Amino acid sequence: MRKETSDPIRAVQHLNELMDSNADHFKLLGVGRDASTSQVRDAYFSLAKLVHPDVPAYRGQPELQQKAGQAFKAITEAHKTIANPQSRRSYLAQLALSGGPTADGGGGELSEDQARVAMSRAKLLLARRAWAEAETQLRPAVDALELDTDHGREARIMLARAIFNADGDRSSTRLSEVRSLLEQVTDGEPGDDLEAQGLYHLAVYYRIQGEPRRSLRLLKRATELNPNHIEAQRELRLLERRRKSGSFEAVPAGDDTSRRKRNTSKTSAAKKSFLDKLFGR
Repeated sequence: MRKETSDPIRAVQHLNELMDSNADHFKLLGVGRDASTSQVRDAYFSLAKLVHPDVPAYRGQPELQQKAGQAFKAITEAHKTIANPQSRRSYLAQLALSGGPTADGGGGELSEDQARVAMSRAKLLLARRAWAEAETQLRPAVDALELDTDHGREARIMLARAIFNADGDRSSTRLSEVRSLLEQVTDGEPGDDLEAQGLYHLAVYYRIQGEPRRSLRLLKRATELNPNHIEAQRELRLLERRRKSGSFEAVPAGDDTSRRKRNTSKTSAAKKSFLDKLFGR
């Protein structure tokens, strides 16, 4: 926790030392990771009164005033990030990905046992649709678990679900990561239920992206691997009905222009239902 001080110069010096050591936002404001929004706000305003570059203590001292400005900018960014619950969750996920402390206060790379514990936590979080918190648990777990293990493959499927749903962020970068994670699981020849699960999610992904033929092929593979995969069977029946009714229109391979034109009006509405249809379980 931050040491209380009423000396503007000491406050600036302390914050600049923290910045030089790459301290995270919580350390800059002197609050814990479980601090409430009001605690974060109070800590920020207490510091802002001391380190704002217009504080009289810095007048006539250009170098100190510059450091005060840097400190004020840093704590303002910290406050903006961790005062908002959604951006705080995303920030914690970034810390975990970069090897920083995780949401429960740990630090560094996880062991395999710790990664499996994180997966167990994430399963409960996914069941509660706590997507961002699950992502925070799963990113370091994926880093710790090899792709050629069942736990590693399952963790990647879980992370794909969490990434897509966290904070409703469907940017192209996030969607590309979802696709990449699922392709990692399905790129090989394990021929088991986990591959079927990955194929199912990837199939629905491509259907939503306007590629029903590719989706159909993936669904057929998924049901061949696991004939009891209820979701895959349901999706397969849906696409088969659309094809028979004439709404399943063929698109020549590589004809991206015609595909975009035909699906422009459909994409927005389709993405709205993507949460429930692709990763809602």
